[in-house]
Amino acid sequence: MSEDQKTALSPALFLKMIFTGGKQIIKSENELNQLNVYPVPDGDTGSNMAALMRYVVAQQYPTDNFGKLLTALADASLIGSCGNSGMILSAFFVGLSRLQVIAEKTTLSINEFIDCLASGVKQAHKSVATPVEGTILTVMQSWLHACNEKRASCQNFEALFHSTLPLAETALSQTEFSLPVLKENKVVDAGAFGFTKLIQGMNLALHDPSIFDVHWEEHDISHQTIAHHAHHTELADDAYQFCMETLLSGTREDLDPLRSQLNTFCDSVVVNQSPSHIKVHAHTTDIMGCTDLLKGYGSIIHQKIDDIKIQWAINEHRKHSIAIVTDSAADLPQHIRDEAQVHTIPNQVRVGDHLLLDRMTIDIDTLFTERETSTSKPSTSAPSAEIVNRYLHFLTSHYDSIIVITLSSRLSSAYQIMKNQAEHVTHATGVKIDVIDSLSLASGQGLLVMKAVKLLGAGHKHDECVAALSDARKNIHIYVAIDELKTMRESGRLSKIMHKIADWGHVKPILSLDQTGQISMAGLALGKQKAWNKISALFSKLMKNAPNYTMIMSHTTTTDTINAFAAHLEKTTGVKVAGICKAAASVGVHAGRGAVAIAVYNETLL
Repeated sequence: MSEDQKTALSPALFLKMIFTGGKQIIKSENELNQLNVYPVPDGDTGSNMAALMRYVVAQQYPTDNFGKLLTALADASLIGSCGNSGMILSAFFVGLSRLQVIAEKTTLSINEFIDCLASGVKQAHKSVATPVEGTILTVMQSWLHACNEKRASCQNFEALFHSTLPLAETALSQTEFSLPVLKENKVVDAGAFGFTKLIQGMNLALHDPSIFDVHWEEHDISHQTIAHHAHHTELADDAYQFCMETLLSGTREDLDPLRSQLNTFCDSVVVNQSPSHIKVHAHTTDIMGCTDLLKGYGSIIHQKIDDIKIQWAINEHRKHSIAIVTDSAADLPQHIRDEAQVHTIPNQVRVGDHLLLDRMTIDIDTLFTERETSTSKPSTSAPSAEIVNRYLHFLTSHYDSIIVITLSSRLSSAYQIMKNQAEHVTHATGVKIDVIDSLSLASGQGLLVMKAVKLLGAGHKHDECVAALSDARKNIHIYVAIDELKTMRESGRLSKIMHKIADWGHVKPILSLDQTGQISMAGLALGKQKAWNKISALFSKLMKNAPNYTMIMSHTTTTDTINAFAAHLEKTTGVKVAGICKAAASVGVHAGRGAVAIAVYNETLL
């Protein structure tokens, strides 16, 4: 490091310091997850902070001056942030950009650097609705206090970090005794540990600016699965169920009213904004109510929601060493999702100006209600690559391997996105991840997930499960009766021939899937009752002399209608319906109102 660099910090060197600090957080992802017992013991603080830094490191930044660099860093961190500690760390980065006096600076003195830190720490505290001592905020404040104390005596940046890093590390060690839950489990705060890793990485880069290679590969980081039951922390019965993050376009001069409103039915509220976006983090049980409130503050352009109770359960009471993952299209009875710890990554549904999460912040009833008043047609998209990557990374620290089951690749890009990200995550962690194309619609996809659950329950190993599931696809049969053909026609889910059938109006096609997972036509019916009779006849022929079929139904119709159809099917086929599910909103966008899907598998799965 040159003499000039020792006393003046350039944008390029500062960026390397942040990147190297980010790498230290990523390397410590699993250790951070193990430490995570506060504010809830869901074991994902490391995954959240690492996801933030992966996003930050992947972006391009201008280094002309500090104003441009820090503004770009603020935007990237806000977009990439997730989790309580990740949001607070993002607020710190946003705060660095708020010091206008350094905007045109091409170098920072020690005093200017410390003033910049003060702005970051101030914004981090401001972003939290109810700041708590003994957390990441405490280490931030302690490091800033140490820098202020040493600013007069330190002649260069090496001396500043050398004299203040130990004080930050001491503040970290003392967090163990600040909160009862940390003291009980004999651990330091996970978020505080992550911030200390950031400082340590910055110090490494300061001493050797060549230490960070922008092309570094994550697979050089050793990967370990969390040792389960390391900390036995109970989750309160009345604990909030969801950890929710929402990114809004636009800004507001005063966000205190939003913080106050959220505090009435949420916890762990963190609200932050960059020059172009607002980001909100909250723990809540009412994710629909929270979403409705946030719609009044801007257009929702991204959401991330974790189920705290499921995350806690796999920390404390994981049922299998293999994770089963699916997308939200899958029709699966809720009790199976919960009991078997099936992980669901939501598809996205755009309604009006808002991009919402399927089966979480929008359901089928809300979709049809909002469709009536929206000026634009609803649309769908698969889970974002960033969400899939983060979720798979999280699961690799809790499971030995992962099996993902998606909607037919002929109907959704979820399969390709999951497969691509699975390859990236396996490359980085060494954990085996197989992605299986169900070659089916949502009900058939649900049956394949149920088959996976049964295989795990019987003790089958990963490769055995993958082989059995791949083979099982040919034994899943599905038929769909569609009422609103116009909806499917507009979504591009029908062929040209079926377009013409749709124009006949009262003639309703019965749809199925071919062996490649593409929609095909299985028959025609004049009206609802004849469609029921046709489907019943098809299934009766299929299930003749095979009483062990499992049958599930999915619908976008009324409860009375689906119950009547279920009774009709049971009477004519002699097979009891194992489950009735409301279709996902992502399915309803294309199927429209009045659709009914029935899927069967030639084995008892329940």
